[in-house]
Amino acid sequence: MTAPTVRSFDRARANPVQFMLDGELFEAVPDIPAKAMADLAGKATQVGSTTDTTAQWAAIVDIMQSLLVPDSRARFDTRLSDPANPITLQQLIDLFTWLMGEVYGGRPTMPPSPSPATPPDGGTVSTDGAPPTTSTSSGLPGIAI
Repeated sequence: MTAPTVRSFDRARANPVQFMLDGELFEAVPDIPAKAMADLAGKATQVGSTTDTTAQWAAIVDIMQSLLVPDSRARFDTRLSDPANPITLQQLIDLFTWLMGEVYGGRPTMPPSPSPATPPDGGTVSTDGAPPTTSTSSGLPGIAI
């Protein structure tokens, strides 16, 4: 009689996620516990479902605060209101989109594909039959999650 096979779901813990803002290194947590991810997904949905920019801002900042490691969180928070060395709204939106989409959401953000070349016979390239690309708008310019 053979012993039953035990499937292991162990994995190596990753290093913190590192990113730069104006030459300053910040770190975010490498992994998010499942329950916390569900809470973050709810907050991210709130960002996309409201037109209240104050609520959107508060939700994004709240999400960022929960993702950053303590040292980075303190410096990040300071820079959000520092007129001499600010984190701009566009930087915040770009960072939020990258973290939630590519890093934690598992959906890589890809650069736009190049325009198709004109066929050698001088005809035009058709995109008929190509599926449309869609995203869920967050209500903030530049964010689609």
